[in-house]
Amino acid sequence: MQISRLFILFVFLLSPAVVLALMPPHVDGTNIKKGALFGHTLVLHGYSLKYTKVQKDLSLTDVKTKKAVRWTHKMDCQWEGDCDTDRPGSCQQRCTLTVTLEKATVGSTLKLQYLDVNQIFTLKTPQKN
Repeated sequence: MQISRLFILFVFLLSPAVVLALMPPHVDGTNIKKGALFGHTLVLHGYSLKYTKVQKDLSLTDVKTKKAVRWTHKMDCQWEGDCDTDRPGSCQQRCTLTVTLEKATVGSTLKLQYLDVNQIFTLKTPQKN
């Protein structure tokens, strides 16, 4: 009995060991609260963020001057689920993107654009606990 090459390719592509269905990159939370960011550190939480080009995709601008705000970032991602044994789609990459605003003035209103986030907020002095 001869097995067609197409069938072998089909089985190979659908094998759980090979297929890793990830959520598309998206943000599901930030530390902006009620239109305010307290301090110069912006934190975004989401999935598959490591697959984005942060330097290209993230934009921070001063609403009043329309000038870009300089920033640096750090990305930390962890896998959730057992990627070797879970079904496709059960293993996801959870990421935290930390953006440090450079030379942004407290009191300025900024606009953040990144993936599905389009948010305007005011930069405020950090709250003391």
